[in-house]
This record gives sequence, C-alpha cells and structure tokens, in this order.
Amino acid sequence: MSAADNQLRIPDGAVDDPKAFEVARVWVAHGAEHVTLRFDAWKKPAAWGIVLADLMRHLVNAYEQDMGLDRGATFHQIKTGFEAEIESPTDRPTGSVV
Repeated sequence: MSAADNQLRIPDGAVDDPKAFEVARVWVAHGAEHVTLRFDAWKKPAAWGIVLADLMRHLVNAYEQDMGLDRGATFHQIKTGFEAEIESPTDRPTGSVV
C-alpha cells in the first residue's frame, strides 16, 4: 500500500473552489510526525491560533458523532493534552522552510 492510499479526502467545500488551498498536512511515519505547512497563508501568526482552535472543535464534533463521546469532556481532554505539550514538549520540531 502506498502513502497515496492513506491520504484523507479533500473536503467537499474545497473540491469545487478554484481558490482553495491546503495549509497543513500531518503524517505519522516511522513512529514520528512529519509536517508540511503553508505557514505564510496568513501574514499574522495569530491566525494559526484560530486554526488550531477550530481544529480542536472539529475533533470534538468527530468524537461526538462517531463515538458518542461527551463534547465537554472531549474538549477538556484535548485542551489538557495541548497545554501539557506546550508546557513540556515530548519532542523538538526539526526541518526547514523549502
């Protein structure tokens, strides 16, 4: 099986928009995260805070819809994990802008 077989689908709202573009891709390979970012999608880095918060809410929705988990508890667990990782990182990102 190739990596292409493991890619997520493009969201419906982006398929028919000629101005749509991807801003982040996160893969798990060889036991580690591998990330590609279009970091310059927004001029102000604070915009990424909005993206991260929105992503968290999408995760909460998914856990509720697919597994029936409580929204509040799920939100708290994700937030707790995020804060723990911010305070005490489990790894140090490497790589460069290409």
